[in-house]
Amino acid sequence: MISTSLTQVCYLCGQRQANTRDHLFPRLLFPTGKAPTNLRTIPSCVQCNNELSKDEELFQQWVLSGRALDTDVAREVWESKVRPNLTDETRRSRQRILSHVAIRKALTFHGQQLQDWPVLEVDPASMERVLGKFVRGLYYLENGVRLPDNVKIEVWFVQDRYERVIVPELMPYAQKKEVAKDILTYWRATATDMPTASVTSLVF
Repeated sequence: MISTSLTQVCYLCGQRQANTRDHLFPRLLFPTGKAPTNLRTIPSCVQCNNELSKDEELFQQWVLSGRALDTDVAREVWESKVRPNLTDETRRSRQRILSHVAIRKALTFHGQQLQDWPVLEVDPASMERVLGKFVRGLYYLENGVRLPDNVKIEVWFVQDRYERVIVPELMPYAQKKEVAKDILTYWRATATDMPTASVTSLVF
């Protein structure tokens, strides 16, 4: 019996044979033992799967650095998956995240300077690779083929209420999907006459 993935090309690079399955949304975003059992996987090559793992780990730390105190679930992921890596000096992930920490002047809402404060500065290109992977994966699941390489993916980072994350005019056409309660929700609106034209809003 031949594995289906072995007859396909990687949904990311489109060049190498898909010899493994990649989780569309990485398990490291969910609390230990509480990742949804129905997390979707997509045929990919080992190289693309491995190359994105460092970006996904940094993405996890970046998202949780702003959300760890907001919800019990986010705090649970931070305490069980991120903090151990930061306190263990032998972990490469500790060195990786520390290399993105900088000291900046904290400001009040009125623009007054406070004391120096450590902040996590993230390489936008790294985050765009992870978010681009999500978009490519969703397209593959919906259409059964790779997103063409000539399709441009633009990324915006927004901090706002759930209902305002997606353009209001597109809201009636957007399908809401809750991957895991209080962890990950997304809205996706796709043009019926052009599947490559879509807007995806992810909320962590």
